[in-house]
Amino acid sequence: KLNEAGERLRQGYLNQGLLEVHLSTALLPTPRHSIASVRIEEGPLYRMGTFHVEGNDEISPAHILREFELHEGDVFSPVKLLEGNKRLYASGSFEMVTLVVSTAPSLVDVNVQVRERNKQFVKGGAGYGTETKERVSLGYEDQNFLGGARRFDVQYTMSGFITQPEKYETQTLESTLTQPFLFGTRWVGQFALSRSRQFREAYD
Repeated sequence: KLNEAGERLRQGYLNQGLLEVHLSTALLPTPRHSIASVRIEEGPLYRMGTFHVEGNDEISPAHILREFELHEGDVFSPVKLLEGNKRLYASGSFEMVTLVVSTAPSLVDVNVQVRERNKQFVKGGAGYGTETKERVSLGYEDQNFLGGARRFDVQYTMSGFITQPEKYETQTLESTLTQPFLFGTRWVGQFALSRSRQFREAYD
């Protein structure tokens, strides 16, 4: 337990920018009990140096670096660096993200190497359901719409156009625009617009 606590303590120091911390634990036995000893040498405080991005094509370095929540002069945090790396992958815009970290006296420089995914897709499908009957769809998706890593998705679906179209035919147009970092925050804004037209047999 003492060793586990010492490791948690060491991680806490690392996350506070003390990358050269040296920590050791020991139990000093006495006739009636043992004394827990923890020796800590903090070392110098490391701060964030420069961020550099390479391999990007359509997505700007500013939109990539905002995922890390670290700026030049901030206390360096390995946790924030790893979380930013995870968020870049989760965005779906990159098929490869590599972080190359180098240190100078009290500074950490990070080189972010990325490889972007294809961001524009044409999608289509066909199927059959007991309620919708035959169904076909055609869509388009852009994962960097007008820059800024915005996502735009539009899809047109038509169903029931063969089996008694006067009773089942339905046409639906759906579109969604997703804006990350709304107003400079971590909030995500989403605007959706849809229109549906149904042909139904009238009652007497």
